[in-house]
Amino acid sequence: MKKLCLIVLGFCFCFVTTAQAEVQYLGDICLKLTNLATGEPQILRLGILSYGTDTFPIHGKKLIPVSGGFVSEPLHGTAVVDGNKIQVSLNASIMDYGPLAATYSITFNLGTLTGNYGVISFDASSISPNPNPLTPVTSGGTVTLQACP
Repeated sequence: MKKLCLIVLGFCFCFVTTAQAEVQYLGDICLKLTNLATGEPQILRLGILSYGTDTFPIHGKKLIPVSGGFVSEPLHGTAVVDGNKIQVSLNASIMDYGPLAATYSITFNLGTLTGNYGVISFDASSISPNPNPLTPVTSGGTVTLQACP
């Protein structure tokens, strides 16, 4: 029995040590999303991580302007490099200042440093005390790289 436990522990140790890739923090970038319908800008501040592949975990926030500064909406997702473009999928949730939940899809061209986005969200302002099923809100627009505030 003791031998079996040692074999199982050794087997587990092999998987644990090979699964631990070195994670590197690549830095923060800020993207300005401009809504095509309203012209309203949104600023996303995204921290990029790397496991050494073409897929990058992203953690960040959407900066929402309020009087006297910003509040933050947490974001998380994944970016995938595909040739000369980056495909990004982000998820967000917040209660007080905007959507209950949102999913962003961003395509960013590495040659021009511009792109397009689409978002589907469930807006907190559409909820009544006795809500019907929520109707999703969709929008989209352009994406540009900008200096972080």
